[in-house]
Parts: sequence; structure tokens; C-alpha cells
Amino acid sequence: MSEQAYKYLEKQLFNEKVSSYCSCKNQQYVLSMMVSYSPNPVRCINCQDLINPASINMPTDLFQALAEWSISHSAIQWLGFQAEGYESWTDTELHNINSSINKEGLDLRKHIKHEFPVLYWYSRDPEANNTNCPICNSHTQEVKHMYSRSFQCNKCDIALAP
Repeated sequence: MSEQAYKYLEKQLFNEKVSSYCSCKNQQYVLSMMVSYSPNPVRCINCQDLINPASINMPTDLFQALAEWSISHSAIQWLGFQAEGYESWTDTELHNINSSINKEGLDLRKHIKHEFPVLYWYSRDPEANNTNCPICNSHTQEVKHMYSRSFQCNKCDIALAP
């Protein structure tokens, strides 16, 4: 997707401008499918800034699929924040690795993985003390980032929020 096309999409969908993109010196293009309130759900897992899809030549169809998934995921989050009575449903949908939204995200990760290294940022239940991988149940590795940390399973390409 060209820089111009991305800026147009960004302006049309969210009427916002990105102030900065990831500028990590050792950026290895490890992408993280973190939820974002932007048409670009792709962030650097280290600094958590957006990664410009034009700079990594992400195919337009792949970027569009990611943007659509991110909008759906964000809508579920907002429903839980804003609409009384939906908290239980949204928590179940977001914190269950087998929910529709997580299955869709994991399927996208499989397609992206053929083009770029990618981690699926999974929003685990914050009340659960379990940091095992929700897919294979293996012990995850704690990884410290610039401003945060995550628990990662390299076998399943998943990162758990702390």
C-alpha cells in the first residue's frame, strides 16, 4: 500500500494523523497485532509505535484484512466499555482464545506469517495469573520491551499482555 493510499484510508476512517512511526534502530519487522484505534493495527512490539505498512511493502489486501479485523476487535472492546450489560460477553469474547474474534485474528496471523514475522497480541484475562500459552499451554518467556513487557510463546507466535 502506498504512503498516499494509507494516509487517505487513515483520514477517511478515523480523521486522525499519525504523529510518528516506529523508528527502532534494530527494527526486525517483528509485527504485533495489537488492538489499535487506528486503521493500522500493526505496531512494533518493542516501542509500540505504529509500523508504516508502506515501509515494509505490506500488500494492500493484507493490510485491509488487518484493518477490518482491528475495527471489529476494537468495537467489541468499546462495547464492553460503553454499553452496560455487555461486560461479561465482551470479556468472554476477548479473553477466550477460541472466540470468533480471536480465531479470526489467529487465522490472519497465519496468512501474515508467510510474508512477515508476526506475533498475535492476545488480551488474556487480567484476573487470571496464568501466563502459559493459551494455544499449546507451554510456559511463556517474559520479554521486556522499551516501555512494557509481554509473555511470549515463540512456538505459537503469540504475545500475552502482562
